[in-house]
Formats: sequence, C-alpha cells, structure tokens
Amino acid sequence: MNDERAMILTMLREGKISVAEADALLDVLNDDAGAGGFSATRPGGSPAPDQSGDDAKPGGDDAKPGGDDAKPGGDDAKPGRRGADFRFDFDAAGLSDGIRAVMGSVRQTMSGVSETLKNAFSEFGDLDMHFDLDQGLGRRRVEDTRALTTEAGSSDRLHVSNVWGDLRVRGGGSDAIDAEVRVTAWAATEEEAATRLRSIAVDLVERDGAIVVDVTGAERKTRIDIDITVPRRFGVTASSASGDVWIEDADGAQSVRTASGDISVASVGASRAAHHVFSSKSGSIVAASLSGDVDASTASGDIRVDGFDGALSVSSQSGDVHVTDGTGSVECKSVSGDVSLSMRAPEAKIAVTSVSGDVVVRVPRDAAVDVLASTISGDISSDLPLADERRDRRSLSGCMNGGGIPATVSTVSGDASLRLDSATGSP
Repeated sequence: MNDERAMILTMLREGKISVAEADALLDVLNDDAGAGGFSATRPGGSPAPDQSGDDAKPGGDDAKPGGDDAKPGGDDAKPGRRGADFRFDFDAAGLSDGIRAVMGSVRQTMSGVSETLKNAFSEFGDLDMHFDLDQGLGRRRVEDTRALTTEAGSSDRLHVSNVWGDLRVRGGGSDAIDAEVRVTAWAATEEEAATRLRSIAVDLVERDGAIVVDVTGAERKTRIDIDITVPRRFGVTASSASGDVWIEDADGAQSVRTASGDISVASVGASRAAHHVFSSKSGSIVAASLSGDVDASTASGDIRVDGFDGALSVSSQSGDVHVTDGTGSVECKSVSGDVSLSMRAPEAKIAVTSVSGDVVVRVPRDAAVDVLASTISGDISSDLPLADERRDRRSLSGCMNGGGIPATVSTVSGDASLRLDSATGSP
C-alpha cells in the first residue's frame, strides 16, 4: 500500500473525510497510477529536463525530498506528508468544493515550486555542481591574498561566478571598486601547491557594462574567497557552486544563486522598482530590509525574511519559511516545510499554500482583509474578528475591517492558524 492510500484510509478512520470522499480519492489514485510526481513533470505533463541524470535538481542525490532525510514520506512524516508525489488533478463526484479548491491550489503550489527551482538552477551549467571536497584537498596547502582595485566608470553591476569559495559584497560611498581575494591551492607537495597557486590569475575587468571578477587557471584543488566593496548604486549577479554569499548596502537589483552555499542579504534595493532573485539548492536564505520585488526559493534550505517593502514571492520544497514585517504583498508556496508569516501592512494580497507543513499567518488589527482558509486533514484555528464568518471543519471565510485585500491559506495535511497581531499596519 503506498503512502497516498494509507493517508486516505487514515483520514477516513479518523473521520476527517467521508466514505464517498475516500472512494473518490482512491479512484483518482487508480486512474493516475504511474503519472509521476511534481519533480518529474512540468505543468501540463511534459517531462522536465535534468531530473534523472547526475545533475538532477529536486529529487536528485543532493536534494532532501525523496532522500533519506526527506520530510515527505519519511519515518517522521505525518499522514499525508508525501507531498512531492501528489497529483490530484481531478473533479471527482462527491468531493466538496473545499477539497477541490485546496487540491487545485496545492497542485499549482507543487508545479510552481518545481518550475521555480528548475529555473533558478538553469544557470549553473558552467559550474561544477558536484565538487568533491575530498578530491580537492591534498596533503599540502598554500595561499596568498591579492588586493585588486579599479574605477567603476559607467558600470553599475558586479558579476561573479565562482566554483568554490565565499563572496562578500558591500556597498560603499565612492566610485572605486576594491577587492581582497584569497586564493588557496592544495597538492601532494608544497612545491606543487605553490606552482598551482601561481597559475591562477584573478582580475577586475569591465565587460558589457559590468565589472567582472575574472578568474583563469583555477582547478578543482583551488578555493577563491572574495571580499569586495562596490559603489552603493551597484547591482550584483553572483553564482556559486560551493560557497556562501553575503551582500549588504547595495541599491541595485540583486541576483544570487548557490548550489550548497547560504545566501545572506541586508539593506538591498533603493525602491520598489528593483527586482531581486535569491535561490539555493541546499543552502538557506536570510534577508533583511529589502526594497523591491523579491523572488526567494530553496530546495531544502530554510528561508527567513525580516522586513520587506514590495512584492515577495517565496518557494520552498522542504525548508521552513519565516517572514516578518512585510509591507506590500506576499505569495508563499511550500511542500513540506512550515510557514510563519507576519505582515505589517498588507496592500495587495496574502497567499500561502502548503502540502504538509503547518501555516501561521498574523495580520495587523487594522488590516482590511477577505479571509479564506481551507484544508483537507489539518485543523484550522483563528482569533480574527471576522464579519460574515463561515466555518466548518475544513474551511473558514469572512472579512475583517470591511475586507478588500485577499488573504488565502490552503493546506492538505498541515494545520492553518490565523492570528491577530497586536501591532497596526501604520508605519
């Protein structure tokens, strides 16, 4: 018996679904047998690239979902937490409107997370995604530190592509670009390591309106760590296969992608006109004081955002999501991670969908929201003072302060909690 059938029978035994609904769900599973999970198909059913080879993204050797440590389907999973294989694409007789609405939103969630992650990692083709640290280390290590400097001129962007090493970028008050680069090489002997070190060249060059950290001669047995100061107006495009990335005090649009490194950003974006993209395969994302539209996605890392002004879009496959102090709108999609969301001043929408994670949404007491929460086997709780409240065991709806801003929460097996924040939305 597979996990989906076990989940359905468990919900039936616990009285969370009716016999007719259980029969309909089992019929769907029988009709859809062998259709594959969300990490193996694109929306519409066409095969997604790179999902079966060594470089497979979600569902590969390095990804938590499907692996020994995966939350969905693991020993510690709640009933129904195999979210990565749900494909309830149906309109079955006997199912309530609430169940159909939840499953539709969850189907969109899983396909959206898959597509977001696939797009995020599509630019890693020139990096060694499976850099083996054991192969990189020799018995002897040598290193040196190099100081580089240049003028920004008409450039307004920094571009860095690194295989192994950390990157730290700070915005400064001058037009100068100053970098400290530490290059480390390993080999069987110190002489061989020194020879390898001398063969590595690092320079700052202007290319197509951007300042590029240009590295030549680097091999597997080398690490390059970069600490660089750029004009505050700069945006940054950075990718790293194995290394952490920090960016702070930069007004331009930021784009950071890592395979296994963490991403930390603070005080980025000068206005809502900026568009930032942060994505990591197994690293976590921590961000604070963001202005502009933000897309943040991880496969197995956690995401934490403290303070944003604009439109925030968050996608996580198995990591937890924690968002606070938001002004604007937020859309959050999670497969198996928990979600905690607190808005200071919602303006457009709040939308959270989760397959098996628990969801907590806090709204300020003066927020004018239209609430719609739904679940299949989880619990819904709320202390919001809702007018026209309608509640049953699977759904909750109503409006607060006259409504106007949609606030929707949907889960399959996770609990949903809506809470009143003591603060108001006024800055």
